[in-house]
Amino acid sequence: MLYAGIYARVLRSEMMTALDEDYVRTARAKGVSERRILITHALRCSLIPIVSLFGLDFGALVGGSALLTEVVFGLPGVGRLTYTALQNLDLPVILGTVLYAAFFVVLSNAVVDLVYAALDPRVRHV
Repeated sequence: MLYAGIYARVLRSEMMTALDEDYVRTARAKGVSERRILITHALRCSLIPIVSLFGLDFGALVGGSALLTEVVFGLPGVGRLTYTALQNLDLPVILGTVLYAAFFVVLSNAVVDLVYAALDPRVRHV
């Protein structure tokens, strides 16, 4: 995974922020185990930015952002098809690959919204 370091830093930052929240302090005062506090309370809220980042990265990756890699190493794929179409000014193929990429970006954003609803109960009722 290319962005694993970025994901780890964002998750750590969000976890540190979540562990300072009032609901975590209340759970500790009630005697909830530290493991349950970390997983149930802090991690669920901390995963929201990670889901956003992953959704954008996945949508871009599947949509053809591997153009440079495919062209340099001669791999067949959507990126190479786009590059060849751009060289030849083949407008229908360019439009098709842009629509293909846009479809996967929109699809990954829809999945991210559904995962938000599963992670954060405040989002479910809206």
